[in-house]
Amino acid sequence: MLFPKRTIAVLLIVALTAAGILVFGQSEGKPMALAGKSKSQAEIDKKPFPWLLAAGIVAAGVVVAILLLNKKKDAALPSGPTGNIHVTSSPSGARISLNNKDTGLTTDTIVRNILPGRHLVTLTLSGYDQYEQSVTVEAGQTAEVAAILSVYVLKEPVMVRLPGGTFMMGSESSEAIQDERPVHQVTLSSFEIGKYEVTQAEWISVMGSNPSMFKGSRLPVESVTWQAVQIYIDTLNDATGKRYRLPTEAEWEYACRAGTTGDRYGDLDAIAWYPANSGGLTHEVGGKAPNAFGLYDMLGNVYEWVRECYGPYSPEPVVDPRGDDQNCDEFSGIPNIHHIVRGGSWVHETVCLRAPFRNIHYHHFDVLGFRLARD
Repeated sequence: MLFPKRTIAVLLIVALTAAGILVFGQSEGKPMALAGKSKSQAEIDKKPFPWLLAAGIVAAGVVVAILLLNKKKDAALPSGPTGNIHVTSSPSGARISLNNKDTGLTTDTIVRNILPGRHLVTLTLSGYDQYEQSVTVEAGQTAEVAAILSVYVLKEPVMVRLPGGTFMMGSESSEAIQDERPVHQVTLSSFEIGKYEVTQAEWISVMGSNPSMFKGSRLPVESVTWQAVQIYIDTLNDATGKRYRLPTEAEWEYACRAGTTGDRYGDLDAIAWYPANSGGLTHEVGGKAPNAFGLYDMLGNVYEWVRECYGPYSPEPVVDPRGDDQNCDEFSGIPNIHHIVRGGSWVHETVCLRAPFRNIHYHHFDVLGFRLARD
């Protein structure tokens, strides 16, 4: 009967340990003096060092370590037949990610032991645009990815100029919550706002890094704090000489409503990525229907930071409210002063995906993104 190698190793450990214990146990008694020989009491009391026991323990440790390493190695390797991807780039030295996970490898090299199927290869190299390619891997075969990297170019968001106008801000609908009241009149001058949520490609072109949980050049950047967004805006403005900023809360709601008076500008499945259709992740900007202003993803996909801290509404009409530039986090511990986010996200319930809905955040999560505004 054949035993697995691991079973034999375990039996060997047990045998060596048992033998060591037996020898050591025998040494507990005092040895008898042989005929014709005399032994001092010290010699009789002296116990031999249990070399066999020590050897057994050492062997046990070595074998257990080997088994653990093999187990870890086996767990890391895919089961079943696999293939490879040979990844090259010009210039070389680009960092390789596979399915949004860093492989720790750089071009030019072969990424091995990949399960058959479609895989996304992403290459990043300082000074160059991020490169993405979908490739099919077949068992026993090596697929090829040969990338020519483009020199980094700063990417600005696409902006849409909105006409000035007057609208009723807030809601009295059955879904409305207390801080959406009282409904009040707001008049705004013309301004520009991003056609899309700021993408990861746009963020990387300015900041040189990508904080997002879900990776993809056309996906909205997320996991960004309000303060990080301010650094991005300052850097972008320094590079372009323009005056980008976050929209005010009133500008955001006006842009979202796009002349409609209900809580939503269309059917959620048609206009938004939310739990019922998102699949538990973000999606490329512009994938759903726009509103009447031609703006995409105003509801769903990721929450969007706005300019000001939270505060209760006043019933009085207002003209061009500019928001509050203070850093809400400086007042941690004082209630109701965090920065506001709007629009809901890929993971939030439908009550959050409404033009008048207000929420507050002070940290960064994979639901938090933004779009820009400009006068």
